[in-house]
Amino acid sequence: MDYIEGRPLSDAIKAYGALPCEDVVEWAKQLCDVLGYLHSRTPAIIYRDMKPFNIMLQPDGMVKLIDFGTAREYKEYNNADTTCLGTRGYAAPEQFGGQGQTDARTDIYCLGATIYHLVTGHNPGEPPYEMYPIRHWDSTLSSGLEKIILKCTQMNPDDRYQ
Repeated sequence: MDYIEGRPLSDAIKAYGALPCEDVVEWAKQLCDVLGYLHSRTPAIIYRDMKPFNIMLQPDGMVKLIDFGTAREYKEYNNADTTCLGTRGYAAPEQFGGQGQTDARTDIYCLGATIYHLVTGHNPGEPPYEMYPIRHWDSTLSSGLEKIILKCTQMNPDDRYQ
């Protein structure tokens, strides 16, 4: 494994609370590039565990996704390897078995939950275990970003970005 200089975004949230929206949007773009790459492989690689703890912020401001322990290759019609895994609050509903197969849309949910935590400072894996629209917490946040997060975190994968 390569050594990644930096610290997890979870440390930044602990130290500062909600992080600047401009920074979070830049990191989200970088993470979308990573997911785009993983999902374009043949077969696609589904990451399944995106959360601030698994994103390293490097000194140059770039982020790196780490810990591919729950990643899997996508196999059409294979629900057998969709087991109860993932981190509460960040994991998509289909990650808890019996609710469909994990696919690229699963990572979209995890990305949305991660962005939510970064811009609000509220961990979706802690009480009240609910993601309110981000402007519930801070009315100065972007309504466009709020719509993106709401679409990413829809319960039904068909309602998320595809």
